[in-house]
Amino acid sequence: MNDYVSFLCTLLNIKIPKVYFKANDKVYDLKHKPVKKELFQVKDTSICTSYPKENVICVNQDVCKDRSLVYIYLAHEIRHLYQYACVYNKNQKVFSIDERSIPIWKKELENYADSSSKHYENQEIEKDANLFANFIAIVIFKRVLDVKEVDQKEYEFKTKLFMNFFASNPVKKKLIQKQISKMKV
Repeated sequence: MNDYVSFLCTLLNIKIPKVYFKANDKVYDLKHKPVKKELFQVKDTSICTSYPKENVICVNQDVCKDRSLVYIYLAHEIRHLYQYACVYNKNQKVFSIDERSIPIWKKELENYADSSSKHYENQEIEKDANLFANFIAIVIFKRVLDVKEVDQKEYEFKTKLFMNFFASNPVKKKLIQKQISKMKV
């Protein structure tokens, strides 16, 4: 899991976050070292939550029926960390495909509607994170996700955009190929 998180962060050029997992009422970090339960903050009904200001992600494996999906949830949350870095970190490299999204991300991060809100999935930051997670699911896990609240044209456009962007960069392409070979069982 540590290598996978590192791969995603390297792909997006962001700092590796602290990631806390809860399983069987125990909390541990990426290196499987126990941590204080107070560090783990996520709703009992949520599987995964990111805290971009703190650069932290919490994963509640106790409510995740399909543990293989944790990899997809992590891709989604790590994309949120990238979005936050693009908006608030002056040194963050913003990919050309995301430049137009920055003002929208900033507005939504400042007025964030969490998963308890009715139109949570309609936010651009959520759609973008879902589409990035889908891109990772397709490329790394050979799995297509059901991305909610995204029309077919937007889905196809953004998926192709991610594919073309990351495939056209030799360093990113090699990084992805290396991760694919690591994930093969």
